[in-house]
Amino acid sequence: MKKIPLYFNYVGKYPNLLDRAIKSIPSRFEVRVNHNNEPIPFTKCLNKILNEVDTSIWFFMHYDAEILDESIFDKVIDQYLLTPNAASSTSCDITDLLVLFDTEKMKYLGGWDENLKNSYMDLDLRQRIYDNGFSQPIVYNTVNPKEINHKDASSLRNPNDRENNLTNVYDVTFKQDYDYFYKKWEHREIFEKPDYNTLVDDWNKIPE
Repeated sequence: MKKIPLYFNYVGKYPNLLDRAIKSIPSRFEVRVNHNNEPIPFTKCLNKILNEVDTSIWFFMHYDAEILDESIFDKVIDQYLLTPNAASSTSCDITDLLVLFDTEKMKYLGGWDENLKNSYMDLDLRQRIYDNGFSQPIVYNTVNPKEINHKDASSLRNPNDRENNLTNVYDVTFKQDYDYFYKKWEHREIFEKPDYNTLVDDWNKIPE
């Protein structure tokens, strides 16, 4: 029986994080790493995976996370199997921390909107999932599920190494994604648009 693949998207110079993540994955899954020599938009990376995947379902996980309890995989899979028309099933409110995708449904949706680069693609995808009559169940309504270690991700990077921790990339693309996302959905009045400067200020106050 073919193993369910689990993908990492890796870019940067923190192989210790990737190695830790890979070692935490149970052997019943096939680890596949999407290597990028330079930063490219996250949505483009996910669409590349979607176009290459050869199984009906697949997992994606942050390379700076670590599985502490492998039962989280069964919980995500159970949510997917028990929820009608699930296009995706995710472990927590960080919807791409550890997430399962249904290949056929994701292709029907057209994958990820590459007009978004690195931000808001999770909100955009979830709304399109709902609009097309599909669902996306969530195991935990929190950003820190007990089975996954993601709390130390920032501390394991050098905050002054802006090039390698991708801070420079996100600084450039976040405003572009913010403008595009709220323009795209403004006619639906679904998402309340926050003040951009306040949003950035609040983000910068989040402790590492």
